[in-house]
Amino acid sequence: MSMSEEQDGWDTASQSISLDIEDSDSEMSAGFEDEVQDPNMHLEVEGGAGASPMNLSQEFENAAAEPVLAIAPFESGRYWQETSSPTPSYQSMESDKDPEEQGTTSNKELLSTNTKLQLEEPDSPASSCYSFNSDDSAEPVRKPKPRSQNLQQATIPAPTPRPEVCSLLAPSEMRHPSITFEFMFSILMLALRRLAQEEFALFKRNLRRHYPEFFDTSTEKQDVLDLVDSILQKCGLDGSLRITLKTLTDMKLKSTANYLQELIKRREAQYELKLSLKRKYEYIFEGVAKQGEQTVFNDIFTDLYITEGGNGGVNKEHEIRQIVPPKRVKREVVVNCTEIFSLAAIEKQHTRSVLSRGIGGIGKSVCMQKFILDWAEERSHQHIYFLLPIPFRELNLMQSGSYSLMQLIHSFFPELKELESLDSEECKVLFICDGLEESHLPLNFTFNECWCDTTQPTTLDKLLTNLIKGNLLPSAHIWITSRPFRSSRIPPECIHCLLEVRGFNDTQKEEYFRKRLRDPELANRVIEHVMSMKTLHVMCHNPVFCWIIATVLERAFHSAGDREVPRTLTRFLTHFTLIQMKQMQQKYHGRPSDDKEFDLDFLLKLGKLAFWMLEKGEETLSETLWRESGVDFDDTVVHSGLCTEIYQEEFVMYQSKMYCFVHLTVQEYLAALYVFLSFKIQQKNVYDVQRTIPA
Repeated sequence: MSMSEEQDGWDTASQSISLDIEDSDSEMSAGFEDEVQDPNMHLEVEGGAGASPMNLSQEFENAAAEPVLAIAPFESGRYWQETSSPTPSYQSMESDKDPEEQGTTSNKELLSTNTKLQLEEPDSPASSCYSFNSDDSAEPVRKPKPRSQNLQQATIPAPTPRPEVCSLLAPSEMRHPSITFEFMFSILMLALRRLAQEEFALFKRNLRRHYPEFFDTSTEKQDVLDLVDSILQKCGLDGSLRITLKTLTDMKLKSTANYLQELIKRREAQYELKLSLKRKYEYIFEGVAKQGEQTVFNDIFTDLYITEGGNGGVNKEHEIRQIVPPKRVKREVVVNCTEIFSLAAIEKQHTRSVLSRGIGGIGKSVCMQKFILDWAEERSHQHIYFLLPIPFRELNLMQSGSYSLMQLIHSFFPELKELESLDSEECKVLFICDGLEESHLPLNFTFNECWCDTTQPTTLDKLLTNLIKGNLLPSAHIWITSRPFRSSRIPPECIHCLLEVRGFNDTQKEEYFRKRLRDPELANRVIEHVMSMKTLHVMCHNPVFCWIIATVLERAFHSAGDREVPRTLTRFLTHFTLIQMKQMQQKYHGRPSDDKEFDLDFLLKLGKLAFWMLEKGEETLSETLWRESGVDFDDTVVHSGLCTEIYQEEFVMYQSKMYCFVHLTVQEYLAALYVFLSFKIQQKNVYDVQRTIPA
């Protein structure tokens, strides 16, 4: 064989070997490409984002910012994917970002390793059976890669979620709107922190064993915070709850599972309660309620002047008479409505019960309504979980029956019917009982037996007295409002904080008129008119009187035009007296508001007493003298809103109860009305009669 022929033989063999190698390379490449296109294979990239196809120059440009996809050994010589940083937060599940805008592995990293697969992935592993962002149709995409003949490529796909797991992950069509990611995160944290260390370790092992689609060996190294974050990210909102409950139940941790379900029920009940209270209290009737004349509460509400303690007495400012107010030993502490039952008051001062008192129409119920509405609209006091307003007037209708505390709550608040108990330190409850002076219950604190069971029925009086004492539902708080005379029905040891509602101060008077009268020019005219008459301005400390002035002057200025409006108090005081008497008949007697015979008799008796006190120079009377005057004590002092009870300090440790009119101007008006009616109706001149104590 010649040299040329031998060389030709070697060339032919070399070409044959080269073709064999190329064919082998093609087969390996095709097989590897089939493996990459397996739809069940999902490799997670740090940040939860899948990679998108990009050219080589783009890969080099993003090299410094992109995550590294690592292949880590798993059980039995198999391989599993691990991220190089902690699991991304579950908030990323709700991201609207386009997957193409998220990171991919850089070309520099591709060149630094033997093999890297760049795959687009759904937002979470769960989306292989159901995607929360409808991205489960994403197909794996092969990226350019360098190859090495020394690489042993060994990758397997992540398990496909089983049908029973898919059903656990599917979002609930009946999910309550109050169940949010933030809330779910908090309750899962609370539930898992109740587990002992061994129970928590077993819980993580069970997650990995029963749900290998989502949890691997790294799960067992996570603390509670990281585990809850991981569960929410991988399983979604509804899936997280179902999987946690199922795992706890399988571990025979029934109490923890029940606790978690109870937290869900409380949340839903609180949401519905807030909606109900918002609908009920977002409007207010000023003065006399009339159909179609309700006002949006927040549009008209003006802060009230509230002080700690109960020695404020009545407003003694007068246009003519100079009355020296009593000296106060303590400096007045002004309280804002939002400070009542604040977190600091509950935790630092241990305030459990509050009594707010004040004369009729001074703003007690309005203050309570502001508190309720702020809670329902989540503006304040969110540390209180349930706020339950139960007026004494409505309790009067139920006093003949027997109820347990939970039955009573369910009858007033059907939103809470799913709850079996409210006795929990985590679940702060506040009862608001408005209008103690309207209560027909005996409130026998001395002889009612101790009652501590919230599920066993008993009399309503026993329930209420034990609730106020703290025997029943000791973790609850209670707020009671009352007129001064009836406030003494609550024993002093049962009241931790006493507040006095005193109406408006000078700044608040002007603020009210500007809110009530939307026309700035009209508001300025009314304020100027009120400021020009000292007695009128003084009487405006009472919000009901403010409303009367605003209503009367608004009509007067519209009808008078540019003419002068009469400067008289008679019209305002007449309106004030009639409104208070109308409310007395409706609230306490159930009579029609136009019972003129009762009105006349009542006004003559009360006016006669007012006239006698003025002649004698008496501002206050004892209960004995008041009853001897012939007027009905309860109607005048408790119900009418024209008289009130005050306390006078006689000794350091002793206070005596005295009774008077709500303001000296009201007393003068009623005395003048008595003189006028006596002459007009009875043809009697009261100045010609020898006067002793009225009878």
